[in-house]
Amino acid sequence: MKYRVGFAGMMAMGAMAAQMWMPAVAHASTAVIYQPTVIEAAGQPSLYPQHLVVNDPWSGKATSWVPVYYLQESLGSLGVQTKWNGDTLTVLSTPSGWNVNVSSAPETGTPPAGQMQFSIGSNSSDFVRAPKLVAVDPASNQLTTYVPVYYADLFLQQRLLMHVTWSGTTWSMTPPVAAYANQIAVIQRNGYEPTNKTPNASVETASGGTLQAWIGVRTGSDGYNQYVFFFLNGRYLGTDTAKPSLQITSVKPVGSGIAVTYPVYKRGDSNAHPTGTPVTITYTWNGSHLVPNKPYPNQFN
Repeated sequence: MKYRVGFAGMMAMGAMAAQMWMPAVAHASTAVIYQPTVIEAAGQPSLYPQHLVVNDPWSGKATSWVPVYYLQESLGSLGVQTKWNGDTLTVLSTPSGWNVNVSSAPETGTPPAGQMQFSIGSNSSDFVRAPKLVAVDPASNQLTTYVPVYYADLFLQQRLLMHVTWSGTTWSMTPPVAAYANQIAVIQRNGYEPTNKTPNASVETASGGTLQAWIGVRTGSDGYNQYVFFFLNGRYLGTDTAKPSLQITSVKPVGSGIAVTYPVYKRGDSNAHPTGTPVTITYTWNGSHLVPNKPYPNQFN
């Protein structure tokens, strides 16, 4: 997963900035601005907290922050169970059939003061780190932890594979199965069935978009007729190759691209037992089209 530009290199700097920045916010500085919020879960408005507009200490730009409690409540209404310990929001479980992306997690560790992290299950890796602030929640008149919507969205999109949008006042969260109905319909209209209910791989591109890939199997076939279907921000881009492959071994996120591994068939091989050395091709979005890093393997089909 690709984090915000310069994110990894800014960790130490971010920790220092957060240390200097936290006390003013915790003591309800006049710089804090409360604004009304609507949080929608699966299209239904469910919560109406007040969010804050405060500068992100890492970017220096004004950003929106929502109490972590309301994020947990919204995820809970979708069947996602979470735990908050003061610095880590851990996803304990998701509904049946809801896949999550736990590949290439950063190093484990406890975030420094002024930072928080998002984690999944027993894996304590910080899948996304973010600054945090403590301020009064007007609904309870109690100090509470606020999380920046920008970083929460990174986690929800890239790791929980949800569809999320933020309008400045409305935060909408849609489960993967509902969010991907249009993509599934595109695959089916092309005569194929996806092997998953959610994308086989999802990555953030170098330009900040979301590239997703699905393995599709020809409807009514014996299974040896497969394509990889690519989507950018939900828009259909096309398939990996002009003609289908007998099989797709795997589809995995790698950096800002998606790596597809193909079995290689030699003359005399059965469909179920290719004997050639598998070939992995990484597809990346260059801002205008999808680019493979090598040609499709020569093989007997």
